[in-house]
Amino acid sequence: MSVFVAFVGTVRSAVGHFSHCLGKGTSEELQEDIPNQPKCKLVQDVSTRWNSTYYMVEQLVEQEKTIVSYNHDNGISQAQ
Repeated sequence: MSVFVAFVGTVRSAVGHFSHCLGKGTSEELQEDIPNQPKCKLVQDVSTRWNSTYYMVEQLVEQEKTIVSYNHDNGISQAQ
């Protein structure tokens, strides 16, 4: 169970970074560069909604190419 809690915490931090630091409209600009990538914004989970953690993880997985592209373009290395 602690591995899952740590995973959700990491996902929550990543989504929070993209939501707060990049500014409005940035996720759409990033997605324009990647063909066949679904266009949606990352959502952060809410403790009062039972399925919001699932949706947060699902959208992060769907946007993996966009996030990897952003990290590569900005010199951010992936955690090992």
